[in-house]
Amino acid sequence: MLWVLRKSRDLKALVKEGQLSQIAYDEIMEASKFLMRVRNELHYSQKGRTGDILTLRLQGIVANNLKYPGKNMVRRSENFMLDYYPPHQGNVSSQHFANAALSARSCR
Repeated sequence: MLWVLRKSRDLKALVKEGQLSQIAYDEIMEASKFLMRVRNELHYSQKGRTGDILTLRLQGIVANNLKYPGKNMVRRSENFMLDYYPPHQGNVSSQHFANAALSARSCR
């Protein structure tokens, strides 16, 4: 997705120009929203401490707070991490798309 940032900082403009499909744009925006929810939950979960690192311990806490299904903390954490690193994405994760979108939005 780095090529997107080289072309323009405005993803909607890239869609209008035909450089980025509407589907890709929607995926980037959805991934961005997901990561912002995760980041927000990380901040609340750490109770005053700063940090954006999703540690193994915090995976379960975030999964539980985001209401992921599962019989226990491990299963909820696994379900959460499947969304964080979707298996159908191959080598490209939602995090990669969202980082590109966040960078584009912050450079406006």
